[in-house]
Amino acid sequence: TDRAPPERLGEAISYDSVGLFLGIALGPIIGEWLLGQGGFPAAWAGAVVLGAAATLLATRLPKLPAQTVTGDRVRLVWRPLLAPGAAVVAGVLGSAGFLAFVALHARDSGMAGAGGALFTFGAVVVGCRLVFASAADRIPAARLSGFALASGAAGLAVVAVWQDPAGVFLGAALLGVSSAFLTTAFYRVLMTRVPAAQRGSGAAACGSMVDLGLGGGPLLF
Repeated sequence: TDRAPPERLGEAISYDSVGLFLGIALGPIIGEWLLGQGGFPAAWAGAVVLGAAATLLATRLPKLPAQTVTGDRVRLVWRPLLAPGAAVVAGVLGSAGFLAFVALHARDSGMAGAGGALFTFGAVVVGCRLVFASAADRIPAARLSGFALASGAAGLAVVAVWQDPAGVFLGAALLGVSSAFLTTAFYRVLMTRVPAAQRGSGAAACGSMVDLGLGGGPLLF
């Protein structure tokens, strides 16, 4: 995002986490296959191998020059981000709760496992991030995040009311649409409201809000 021109910042942010959601889409399928081949020991061993591979890849990331912070000291609480951050927490709460319990819910709905539903969720996010990458640059953040929150609420309602495999897949797709646009809109707000020299601390504050949703969602559910 530091290297992206201002008029394409939303597009860069949209591409930024495509790898994350590819992992969400493919990880459960790989995990269920390993579980069938060698039980939980094989599944956990596969997770260790993938984690080691990620660590090796991370060592090859390019290094950017450090920026000098001037003026105010680094902050982890940014008042202009609190209101949109609350919206992010609310949206992530729902998606995190779904991801935590969809494996149990899928079996209650007559499915063999949740791999297909999680693949649908991840694939929809990746597809939206690639096809509509410039949406955050063209659509006001409040409108885009409002659409994302409405889509997430609709997805949860479908999963709750339509307890059938079709309902699980449709709910996963709607939640995927929500996840694709919610954090993209918020990061666009982050990049425009926080000084360039302190975007690292701003991103840390944003990450804390996302983590509140990820940790709180399963507890709330």
